[in-house]
Amino acid sequence: MGAGKSSLELLRSRGVLRGLDAASETELIALVIGAGNHRTGGAIAQELIDHFGGLPGVGSAAVEELMAFEGLGPASSMRLRASFELGRRCIISMREGAIRKVRAPEDAAALMTVEMRGL
Repeated sequence: MGAGKSSLELLRSRGVLRGLDAASETELIALVIGAGNHRTGGAIAQELIDHFGGLPGVGSAAVEELMAFEGLGPASSMRLRASFELGRRCIISMREGAIRKVRAPEDAAALMTVEMRGL
């Protein structure tokens, strides 16, 4: 991209200045995976979202499935899987803190839905 900043660098700068709340799903994935094999992270991220049918599909994809995409190697695929795993664990932790006792079926469902979603 010449002497200017790359789209990834601009996205990082914007995230530092304004936070990531307004970033799209494609932009967030691009931040995690970076760029690869002469492709932008945004292009790879959009291809992943299109192929897997959205964010839940990308989040449940195996490392081997992710590595099948041009520009995604073992390291970027593992970073992406790790980011989804951290998000999953964060949701579980928040739910466990909010529900101290299971008193109704809805309480059990709230605790187990995230863990059982991929089964």
